[in-house]
Amino acid sequence: GYECAAGVDTTGKDVKQCVIKNGGACACTEYGIAKELSTTCSVKAGDAKCGGKRTCLPDGAAGAPPGGGLSSCQAPEPEAEKCDGIDNDCDGQSDESTCDDGNPCTIDNCGGGSGCQYTNKEGSCDADDSVCTALDTCKNGKCAPGKAISCDDNNACTADKCDTKTGCQYQALSGPICNADDNECTQSDACKDGICAPGKKKSCESGDDCVTGKCSVTNGACAYTFQAGLPCNDGNPCTTGEACNNETCKGNATKCDDGNPCTADACESPTGCVHKATAGPCTDGNACTKQDACTNGACVGLALSITADCDDNNACTKDGCNATAGCTHAEATGTPCNDGNTCTSNDVCAAGVCKSGSEVCDCKSDIDCKGQEDGNLCNGTLFCDTKAAPFKCKIKPSSVVDCDKSINSTCQNNSCDSQTGSCKLSYAQKGVACDKDANVCTQNDTCSGQGACDAGPVVQCDDGNGCTNDACDAKVGCTYTANNAPCNADDSACTVGDVCKEGSCLPGDAKKCDDAEPCTADSCDKQSAACLFSDVSKTCDDGNACTSDDACGKNAAGKYTCLSGAKVVCNDGNACTFDTCDEKKGCVASPAANGVPCNDGNACTSKDVCGSGSCAGAPIVVSKDCD
Repeated sequence: GYECAAGVDTTGKDVKQCVIKNGGACACTEYGIAKELSTTCSVKAGDAKCGGKRTCLPDGAAGAPPGGGLSSCQAPEPEAEKCDGIDNDCDGQSDESTCDDGNPCTIDNCGGGSGCQYTNKEGSCDADDSVCTALDTCKNGKCAPGKAISCDDNNACTADKCDTKTGCQYQALSGPICNADDNECTQSDACKDGICAPGKKKSCESGDDCVTGKCSVTNGACAYTFQAGLPCNDGNPCTTGEACNNETCKGNATKCDDGNPCTADACESPTGCVHKATAGPCTDGNACTKQDACTNGACVGLALSITADCDDNNACTKDGCNATAGCTHAEATGTPCNDGNTCTSNDVCAAGVCKSGSEVCDCKSDIDCKGQEDGNLCNGTLFCDTKAAPFKCKIKPSSVVDCDKSINSTCQNNSCDSQTGSCKLSYAQKGVACDKDANVCTQNDTCSGQGACDAGPVVQCDDGNGCTNDACDAKVGCTYTANNAPCNADDSACTVGDVCKEGSCLPGDAKKCDDAEPCTADSCDKQSAACLFSDVSKTCDDGNACTSDDACGKNAAGKYTCLSGAKVVCNDGNACTFDTCDEKKGCVASPAANGVPCNDGNACTSKDVCGSGSCAGAPIVVSKDCD
């Protein structure tokens, strides 16, 4: 039911301790109940938490569970903070944020037991939560609103208003009539998106190219004038260069020749010049076309084919066509070509002819390869491979000598003799290292000199550790497996059950030597295992909380034990409590009867009396008692 978990010891250091699983509380020991030992705890209510303690109590004691043990948490119940001079929510502060009346025109103060106090103050404030009033001020403890602000932007094209949250707002208007430019020649000026835009200009057009009109910005009237010599349009497509002559527009006859032999040209009303397509042979002026003829009003010929009509069948010329000269054949110097010889490479054009490149074949027949033989009869003879260019001398596979290598080992080798071209078996010298049986548990295997491998002596595996089982594995060698055999870890008779674990000898449980006497030093003799108890001089605890300075010594019967010290005097300095001493709890302060006169030490209170163990008086009224 226990687990090893992180904790903190009594000195504040981080330690590992055995604790009950799932956060359970440890049960009180007999010693803890006898001493009424305690531990800290807390009581929570929402986010507030008040500290207290839980105490190990004997059966029947106030607050003890049935049978005795750990009491419930004795701590005040946390509650919301209020102005009474007490830390109600146990956060280490008293009376914080308890007297806020929500009025910006008062100074809030907590007087502890006297309660909340509020004093009027002057200055700026916000009376109506509105930015549409300015200079709100505190007056007689109340916030009075200031004057309303003006939002007029002097723009006829906006609707002005004030929003209590965001302040002045200006909504753009569209449509209302306005005056954008004080100009009589613009009409219907109107608002658009919050801006006054000028209307359309008044039209003073005459409808005649030779008469122009103009509007007067002062009165809006149109005035007209003749435009002599001004270009105009008489509406006849068969005249050009028209010009005004007073109110008349005159021009010259239009010329319609387009210079195209494949059209018939004329001028017709109302379209003007027309060019009707004609048929028949023609010349398009391009030497790179043939069979020229009029088609859809244009002279069109068939393009000559460079690869057919202009091909001279020479790879070292570049065929082309010039619109003036016709077919052309330029020399292609430096262009790759093929001279028809498979044993030349990088053939190239020069002056319109294909010149042979470099020789690439090593041979042309088997006899050309004899000069490349190395004299070794084992690695095969050469022949000329003419299956694909460039031709190369290669080894004939059937002429290579292949000796059986499956019988080769460290102690013998089957290989070919380069002089005779036949296989021959050779042996390693006697004593050369080898591996007889692929077993690492034998060492120093050696060759016999006749091709055989003789096994060496067997390896001895012993690590001198009684807590391991020693063996030898043919693949990995010596192995040492941990056992659980009995052993002797510390040469001490005061430990029992020493045993091997994970290859090490661990000591067993120590023999317990405890005479339950705090004034003796308990030990065990390692040779005989006998318990030893020796007297020690030191302070001790006789178990009575009403004695102090207890010390070890001999009692009246001559026994060396813990002797009681002087009796404890209980006085907490509080006139409102009766002080007594309990052997279990020590000093106990019980409240005196309520109403007993006392002195709380405060000159600003009167009629001090005891109540619930504390001395308190009524606050003196300054305006009455101190006047």
